Amino acid sequence: MQRVLQSVAFSLPEISYCQGMNFIASVIIAEAGEENAFYIMMYLLVKHELKTLFLPVSLFYNFIGISRIAPEEFLNGLTDQVSFA
Repeated sequence: MQRVLQSVAFSLPEISYCQGMNFIASVIIAEAGEENAFYIMMYLLVKHELKTLFLPVSLFYNFIGISRIAPEEFLNGLTDQVSFA
């Protein structure tokens, strides 16, 4: 698995290695073997644009989107639970 992930990190320097890639790689290695795992990982990351999930910018924008929604929903649920006396 280490060789596959290092090869992916070297081939895609904009994402390098990110936490969570090991779960994807381990399933691919178990099903297709280590020799094919690199090519399948690259296919998924590049052709199916999975690499956007691992880009630091996309993580930042995902966090921004969640942080805009979460406070309103949290406050609405909180006011239902708490009575102000």
